[in-house]
Amino acid sequence: MTVEEFNKLDDQNKKVLIFEASKIAERNEDFKKFELFNIDDFFVEIMSSRFLKFRRTMAVYTQQDLPLVYSHNVQSIFA
Repeated sequence: MTVEEFNKLDDQNKKVLIFEASKIAERNEDFKKFELFNIDDFFVEIMSSRFLKFRRTMAVYTQQDLPLVYSHNVQSIFA
């Protein structure tokens, strides 16, 4: 599956894929919780409120545009 194919899916199918994906990182920042999942050759970052102040948001990254904060988590995947 490609990033473009993933982005075209409806929310329910995206949730199913994320649920079945490998979680490779989790971090907290202020009031936010970030979880990074690996699906095929791309990554999905889920940001949610640690205290239920806002909804979840989702960002999709390729290996080339993945934020540097995750670089140490993904090195072993592509080694």
